[in-house]
Amino acid sequence: MNIVALIGTIVEQPTLKEFDSGVKGTFITLRVAKPFRSMDGSYESDFIRCVLWEGIAQNTCEYCMKGDTIGIRGRVASRNEEIIFNCDKDEHKKKFVTNQIIVERVTFISTAKKNKQLPQEDQLDDYVSDF
Repeated sequence: MNIVALIGTIVEQPTLKEFDSGVKGTFITLRVAKPFRSMDGSYESDFIRCVLWEGIAQNTCEYCMKGDTIGIRGRVASRNEEIIFNCDKDEHKKKFVTNQIIVERVTFISTAKKNKQLPQEDQLDDYVSDF
């Protein structure tokens, strides 16, 4: 079974893209903290590339921002990738790479948004101090 569940923090602002095929999607990177400390006592993190398509992508771009904590469920995607090892000799070698998670579900856990509400125009006088 190919099932992945992660909880992490969004590293960059999600942006919805429309591809040549007309399909909408976005790429996000999740910072997922490791459950143990390193030798210097700090927690390390993994940065995991995730792909979201259509409705999941649209909702994530609309309701999430950089710094938000989300949970995802999806599957690992892997592919053969051609890598050039020596540019002078033009040598190529294929390498099997696990490079992203295809997200099938997103759970919004916490937001980095400031919950401060700006005052209405008629309430501005209450916020202005006399000098």
